[in-house]
Amino acid sequence: MDLKRREIPDWVSGGIAALFLMHAQPECLLGLIPALFFLAAAVKGGIGGGDVKLAAACGLVLGLPGALMGMVVGLMLQLLFHMCSKCVLLFFRKQVSSAYPMAPFLAIGYAAAYYI
Repeated sequence: MDLKRREIPDWVSGGIAALFLMHAQPECLLGLIPALFFLAAAVKGGIGGGDVKLAAACGLVLGLPGALMGMVVGLMLQLLFHMCSKCVLLFFRKQVSSAYPMAPFLAIGYAAAYYI
């Protein structure tokens, strides 16, 4: 949905956070710490609130190590995608959009962290 409408519905983050209730462990609350980085970026206007809620929900489920790993993997994937789009512009002279939604990259990163 973030690709089409540039919004992440609350039920997505709420559903992920509900998974936390299935195996609630106090140390998983530390997974909220990486969401603070996204919150700071949202306050400055860099990203939207949906990305912050997604990071917080995934952090609850994964705990601190998994949340950090998912965040780093997702952001590195986005950086790689951005660099590849610049190469397309350089070699093929085709304009690629410079604004990409962050949620698909974060979702891939958090999924990788969950399965690893």
